[in-house]
Amino acid sequence: MSHTELRAGISGTVIEVVCEKGTRVEEGDPVVFIEAMKMEMPEVAPCSGEVVELFATKGQVVPQDFVIALIRPD
Repeated sequence: MSHTELRAGISGTVIEVVCEKGTRVEEGDPVVFIEAMKMEMPEVAPCSGEVVELFATKGQVVPQDFVIALIRPD
């Protein structure tokens, strides 16, 4: 089964990780928050499903297009 990638829309620092591997998310649910230019930006699930891999950790600096998580769609 294929997975859907959640990629960072902007480069910045991960300030909060909302879910963990195995968490069920709905489309639009925040997965992490990234701080960039003094703004907090949520990175949200592109689809409903289960988080099967999570690559971002709190305090990590991520570039734009970094793969934050893999989600197995319903």
